[in-house]
Amino acid sequence: MAEQMEKTKRMRSYVLKEILKTEQDYVETLKFLCSVFMERLQNREDDENDKLIPQGSVLLLLSNVEDLYKFHRELLTTMEEALNPEVTYDKKIGAAFLKYKSSFEVYAPYCSNHERAQKKLNELTENPEFQGFILGCLLLGNYVNDVSMEGFLLTPIQRICKYPLLLRELFKKTPPDHPDYPHVEQALNLMKEVCSNVNETKRQLEQLEKLEDLQSTIASWEGANLTDTCTRLIKQGSLIKISAGNIQERQFFLFDHLLVYAKKINALPRLDTSKTGTLQRTKKLKRKKSSMDQRKWIFKGRISTELMEIENLDDGTSDFHCGGYTVNNGWKVLNAAKNKWFVLLAKDKEEKEAWLNEFVLEREKRKSKVSMDQRDSIDVIHGRGRRIYYKLTHQGLIKDRKSKMRTHPKSLLGNELVQWLVDNKEAMSADEAVMLGQALLDCGIIHHVQDRHHFRNEAILFRFRYDDGTFKPRGESQDLVAKGLRIYCRVHAMFQPIVRDKDRNFRSYKQVIEARKLIDWLLDQGDCQSREETCNLGQSLCENGI
Repeated sequence: MAEQMEKTKRMRSYVLKEILKTEQDYVETLKFLCSVFMERLQNREDDENDKLIPQGSVLLLLSNVEDLYKFHRELLTTMEEALNPEVTYDKKIGAAFLKYKSSFEVYAPYCSNHERAQKKLNELTENPEFQGFILGCLLLGNYVNDVSMEGFLLTPIQRICKYPLLLRELFKKTPPDHPDYPHVEQALNLMKEVCSNVNETKRQLEQLEKLEDLQSTIASWEGANLTDTCTRLIKQGSLIKISAGNIQERQFFLFDHLLVYAKKINALPRLDTSKTGTLQRTKKLKRKKSSMDQRKWIFKGRISTELMEIENLDDGTSDFHCGGYTVNNGWKVLNAAKNKWFVLLAKDKEEKEAWLNEFVLEREKRKSKVSMDQRDSIDVIHGRGRRIYYKLTHQGLIKDRKSKMRTHPKSLLGNELVQWLVDNKEAMSADEAVMLGQALLDCGIIHHVQDRHHFRNEAILFRFRYDDGTFKPRGESQDLVAKGLRIYCRVHAMFQPIVRDKDRNFRSYKQVIEARKLIDWLLDQGDCQSREETCNLGQSLCENGI
């Protein structure tokens, strides 16, 4: 009994810490939306000479987000006062929600406006210049590779839907004799009522509750909770998985952004292996109903769909990844995070097509909402550079200048450009402005008038290539640079890195890879179709300093 009580205390303290930590993170997100994104967006909208942001866009995109920020700063302060200096089992938080019972109505206008805001964002992001603007905002907030702008706009709705889930978990871990018990119960009912009063949040809450219920049926769960990364279940079903010579039956769950697979508790085999070694699914196999609790599955793995590749297999295929078997109704899946392939088999052609269609649809929907930080950096800088050029031209900062008894037409000083970028909030500091200037130079948008210097915060003359006719749209060399950067990022993101420190001939080399291993990896990844093509790519990467 004492052991059970000790466990309850630990679990209640853990849930209290999660409520506080997620609230702190949420307030930081609202702060970013107000102090970085909204402020910069408003400045662009108020500028009569800037046509990027149409009038009324800020209000349509962000609605009353400032009211949300003000309210949640107060709520967070109340939570911290209730839980500080240390979060322990006996602390009470239910009253913090009840204190602001009427204040949660601030969510009604934001939630009802969300669909219109999403449409407006989609409309604006068709403009590459706006995509560059979004990237700049994310960089300033240190949110690159974290979340997209669509995700930020959805965050308030996800947060209000998260409260009932958190409070329900807290209620389970709060004994009836705890002084916070009645307040937590009232807070739970309050937040359910708040969500049910707004159609959008009601739908979101129903979806999140389904995901939470589904996760509760999977034992030994690993990684982030489903409700932290996903919003809906797309498809589930039993498939045969072939990996590293092992053949297993697994239950697969496809969500937006995630593929999870699990083992059936007390599962019976469903393989039909013919004498020729051909693998196929049997149509049906009756099982006795389990009398166990709600745990139906044992967690076996998860793959982010952003790090997953799908490759169809023709019937009769028998390659290395098939474990020596000839497979029918199958396809290959690459987990890029671990650089591992495995094969999946459906019971028939129709089931295989259904799965592949859902994989394709999930990818298309996700790609249509791809975060601006995942776009090709060269394209982003090109759009941003052209916008900066037009503004500088309009303000008369690009003009003929003399240096060392020579006149350089249509040029500007490096230190003037740095100051202008900071004053016009294209950069938040001189250091950031220098980095942006160097990016413009690297992408072939500006250059030193005599091509002798990199970009510096000094009285050195630079010129936009638009003015001297040397600008070239993205060409072969820039495509090569972009491809090299993508390969670099993928190689260094691998679960088992192939780039590592190496000793050879009594010398140590930092972060290297043998050419033959890189060639094999590029071929295996499908970047090249032959060893000759791969060698040519490697030579080009060397020649371009990559």
